[in-house]
Amino acid sequence: MTCADRKLLFLRAQILDAAQVIVSPLLWARGVSNVLLENSAIANGPAVVRKRKYSCMDLDDAKDVMINRLKVNDASPQLNAVVVVGKKVAPGESGIKISGLKLNVPPTAKPVLDCRAAAVAAKP
Repeated sequence: MTCADRKLLFLRAQILDAAQVIVSPLLWARGVSNVLLENSAIANGPAVVRKRKYSCMDLDDAKDVMINRLKVNDASPQLNAVVVVGKKVAPGESGIKISGLKLNVPPTAKPVLDCRAAAVAAKP
């Protein structure tokens, strides 16, 4: 992963015990630009218990983010979305470009939940 500016990418996961992750998303980024996440994988085994809906990645206030060849293996019914694109991500592919997702997730989980469209629709 590269980050061309001085912004930070945070990994958030607080472990209550070996079987219970209590904070999500797993990857959280705010105020970043020129980020490349490539050839990466996220896996949650059957021992991971979630108490509420969660996402694997949450991005907001970002631009020029590229996610290439991400593999996700997560069977939890609590998985809401693999990638959540926040309202403040730049529009279109100048904000985020995602390619090569390989997902083994429940059918109810959205590959990408793009909140930008909801923000535009809500404006009068």
